[in-house]
Amino acid sequence: MSMLAFDSHSHVKRLMAAGFTEAQAEAQTQALLDLLENRLVTKDDIRHLATKDDLHDLESSLRQDIGTLESSLRQDMTTLESSLRQGMAAMESSLRRDLASREDLKNMDSALRKDMEGVKIALQKDIQLLSNRLTIKLGSIMVAGITILAAMQFI
Repeated sequence: MSMLAFDSHSHVKRLMAAGFTEAQAEAQTQALLDLLENRLVTKDDIRHLATKDDLHDLESSLRQDIGTLESSLRQDMTTLESSLRQGMAAMESSLRRDLASREDLKNMDSALRKDMEGVKIALQKDIQLLSNRLTIKLGSIMVAGITILAAMQFI
């Protein structure tokens, strides 16, 4: 703030002429000086204040800036949404392929289990058949051995 021109000495003299004591006049003058220095606004101070036109211009500028930011933000959001949708579509496609692949593996596992069960049953039948044949052959060998032993007794 700029300082106002104030003659404190003249003011003290006027107060004393009006009946104030010197101490009262000086105290009153000091209070008035404090008020003038700290509380009053000068014409120069007022010149630096914004006018209604300044505020209106600022408001218009801010509205325009907000509009520009809003437009930019909407465009960014649209771009982001599009990017997210593409990413989600790619993930969905990948998941569908993985699920299909797992389903194929599941079907292959089921088919292999059936094939293995069939092989197991076939092997069990073959083992049983071979066991029966071996029993018959061993029986035949035993009969032949007994016959040879019996014949050797007669000789």
